[in-house]
Amino acid sequence: MYYGITISPIVETISMGRKMAEIWAASYMFSYMMKNLASKLKDNPDVKFLVPHVEDSLFEKRDGGIGRFADRIIIETKKEIDGDLNRFVQEVKENVSELIADAINEDKNRVFEFINTYIRIPYIKVFQDFKNPIKEVSRLLNNIDYFECPSDYKDYLQRFLIRERILKSRLYKDCGKGGYESIAEIASKGSGVKVKFALDKEEDDYYKALKEQLKESEEPFLKVYKYIAIVHADGDNLSKVVEEKGKKTSEMIFNFTKEAEKILLKKDRGCNIVFMGGDDLLFFSPVYFRDKSTIFDLIDELREKYDEAFKEFNKNTQSGIQTSLSFGVSISYYKFPLYEALKESREALFAKAKSKKNAVCVKVRKHSGQLFEFTEQFDSDIYTDFKNLLKRALSDEIEFPHSFQYKLRNLKALIENNINLDNFFENFFNEEIHKTKFKAGLIEVKGLLEKYKNRVKKGSFDEEFNNLFSMLSMIKLLEGREDD
Repeated sequence: MYYGITISPIVETISMGRKMAEIWAASYMFSYMMKNLASKLKDNPDVKFLVPHVEDSLFEKRDGGIGRFADRIIIETKKEIDGDLNRFVQEVKENVSELIADAINEDKNRVFEFINTYIRIPYIKVFQDFKNPIKEVSRLLNNIDYFECPSDYKDYLQRFLIRERILKSRLYKDCGKGGYESIAEIASKGSGVKVKFALDKEEDDYYKALKEQLKESEEPFLKVYKYIAIVHADGDNLSKVVEEKGKKTSEMIFNFTKEAEKILLKKDRGCNIVFMGGDDLLFFSPVYFRDKSTIFDLIDELREKYDEAFKEFNKNTQSGIQTSLSFGVSISYYKFPLYEALKESREALFAKAKSKKNAVCVKVRKHSGQLFEFTEQFDSDIYTDFKNLLKRALSDEIEFPHSFQYKLRNLKALIENNINLDNFFENFFNEEIHKTKFKAGLIEVKGLLEKYKNRVKKGSFDEEFNNLFSMLSMIKLLEGREDD
């Protein structure tokens, strides 16, 4: 006999957040509830967890505020446990209702009435014996519809999801999360400078102090210190892994998330994990790090650990289909609305990267409001060339003319009409400085442009060229200084 349990509405609740602490609390609250529910279930000797893979370390009260429990639990039992399960769900909802009521100074019963309506924790019970229960129960859980709570009922939660209340709440204090950095502090972590900054102060004041400290140490203030990355990641083709490996899949995911957590929490890296439940990751990160590595190097580290965790499956897969990790990355100016950047990151993953698989989609929202984006598969020559170009630019091996990507864009029609690229660069980048200081960089760009032209299919030149323009704009953003 199997039970499948899920919880909702996670995405809708996270979208209520306007600041980092609010987004964290909205997400962590659901993981906290599933953790408490799983904790109650694991005490039953008749219960066997299929999803997630559980170890005692997962149930420590002080978990650092990392949401390690995803939106579903699948268990196998020797007998029906409906009575216990209904009681556990009730207790979990009562607990979080009390937590919210204390934070907003409201009557606990009124808050519980709201929570009981707004947060759904439905479950299904299956008597049928399956060869692959995770696959079949997951399919049934996917068909559960969520009833949207009327918006006027959300008042209690909206009152709770305010940074000042969250930081004083039991949800925050009990998890042992420690200090909470601002967007500006995370974005500028690559400067290596620690500025004393109160969360109630304006972030403009923070950057003023940071510039002064960098000036004293004769270090440049990079434009990228004002940009933060929001990263969503999700496993590709995991249903195929479940089909072939069953419960072993949960263990592989667990091993990956342990290693991913170590990577993201490295000292001085500055990442802030929102959740890493199952194969899903969501975290905030600097775009540029002190050692001159970037968000793209960090993504490579995570992909490497994912590949290690699923090495056995990918090597011996019966279907020939392998699993990989895709990413959606939103890079935005620190004043850009956080909930909008979060939405763009999610859309980048599920609308773009996941459609290609083993891919990354990067959306960059500049201070001016301009948006540029590119999507590439990790194993493409073009993506490899982009990373090499970025690395060489950041190490000052090569340089590019000012705003040269815009000049290329203005000349796009010529490039599209099969002009000889050697002649094109000779004619339009023909000043002495182009043949000396910028020579190596322009040669690299010409090679990248050639690869894009060779990949163009009928009617797709605009998309390919926009990818190139966005990659070059990304490089210019990362290497740019405030006084450039």
